[in-house]
Amino acid sequence: MDHPVGLSWGLAPEPIGPYRGPGATSGIPALRDGPFRRNRSAFRVEIGNWGWSWPKFTPNSTVQEALKENKIGADLRKAITEKEERLMRIGMLIEMHALSNNSVTIDDRYRDQLGNYRPVITFMLSDHEKRGLKAARSFCVQMFDVAGIIDKTDYTEKRNVQGFLVFEDEELWWQGAGHYAGTHLMATNSEDSVVDASQRSHEHKNLFLTGCGSMPSMGTSNPTLTAAALAVWAAENIANDLNNIKS
Repeated sequence: MDHPVGLSWGLAPEPIGPYRGPGATSGIPALRDGPFRRNRSAFRVEIGNWGWSWPKFTPNSTVQEALKENKIGADLRKAITEKEERLMRIGMLIEMHALSNNSVTIDDRYRDQLGNYRPVITFMLSDHEKRGLKAARSFCVQMFDVAGIIDKTDYTEKRNVQGFLVFEDEELWWQGAGHYAGTHLMATNSEDSVVDASQRSHEHKNLFLTGCGSMPSMGTSNPTLTAAALAVWAAENIANDLNNIKS
């Protein structure tokens, strides 16, 4: 699993001071729970703070557009400033379940120059996540309308880019967040998991696997604390094993 992120972007009615401070200034976490999760994934809203740098590569693209309009000197600076100060970008972070057809494996056909295996990654979204992504995009449209933000989201140029999809007649685009999880899932049954609740491998009793790989699902928030908690929990179990050997 990863942390699928849908993006929406627009022009605020007044300067909002992007590019100052952290990558995200605030968010809306209150949309993460409810009976709707039976039918679609939940999502968390992240209010971005680096303009349209993720979807549109600003400020570079803003400069390029102004230069195409033959703006130079003071006119160039004014055009860039007036647009850049109003850039709003929203990230919609989608929860994800572990899918049996998503995997990391190896194949003799894919090796590096030293003969080592390259990872072969299969990754896709289920309809459950796609419905969550669609709902998140709908939320952003409504949010922009209420806030007076001109919605500039356009996935046309993303049609040949990884992450573009058409779902229920709507064009959507998502990106990975790099919050990797899964591949050695935690459960009680060795037939559908790799480690047990203590993080011990079902097949090799002296092997423990720690971190986000044990997670059976990915929530809407970054998994950092969960990874740390699982690692500490595994360390405690390893320590108990060693103490039992000594005694």
